[in-house]
Amino acid sequence: MNGAGRLRQFFLALDRPAQIYLLFSLPMAVAVLLHLAAPGLDTARGLFAAIGTAGFATGFALWAQPLVENALRRRPGKLALAIIHAALLLVSLAIARNLVAAATGLPPQDFDLTVGFVALVCYLPAMALAATVVTGIAAIVFQLLFFARSLLRKPLAAVGMSIGHMIGALALCSLVAQLLLDVESRHHHVYPAVRWIAYYSDYHAVPDYPGIAPGARVRLHENGVVSTAVNRSGTVRITVGRID
Repeated sequence: MNGAGRLRQFFLALDRPAQIYLLFSLPMAVAVLLHLAAPGLDTARGLFAAIGTAGFATGFALWAQPLVENALRRRPGKLALAIIHAALLLVSLAIARNLVAAATGLPPQDFDLTVGFVALVCYLPAMALAATVVTGIAAIVFQLLFFARSLLRKPLAAVGMSIGHMIGALALCSLVAQLLLDVESRHHHVYPAVRWIAYYSDYHAVPDYPGIAPGARVRLHENGVVSTAVNRSGTVRITVGRID
């Protein structure tokens, strides 16, 4: 068997994550070489780095998927999942409260329904935040495992998989973190939608309330403060005043 045949046989003998790690180590190596030898080619370097990062992240996700599925079939895994969901709900509520406060300019505790609706959407970024924490911890664990296997002179395949899992976890962590940063930088674009949710869920007409104009959609706050939501040409505007 020639060299190409042996290389093909070696590649096919690997499991799918290892195959992906091996394939996408090539664009990662090209990105490193471009950084060292041709620092001016930022576009090409970024392209190869993005391809390699996506590949390693995919490989790590494929490796982790059956482990997570097996863990969730057991009672401790189900209990851990319930605890994680409860924690994510609290995180999504915290994100939603900050978003509602920024969109309305008023205390979020006065917009309980709005916070609840927005929290449903914020559950996704809360999950992404949890994913960055988990994958970051996984990267540290595999880095330590790589050092341990290297010092103990473990087989090259085991050492190589530790490196692959470490880079894959870091790649997945960086991709999710970048997505979160992009979402955070554009969070002000959702302010109009949040005000619309508040307009229909927490602002109401109270025609018999003293000092409130008939037909005005208002929200009463502490210390005699009242806010009014008005639909002006498809945009919700909120004004704040006091009850006379």
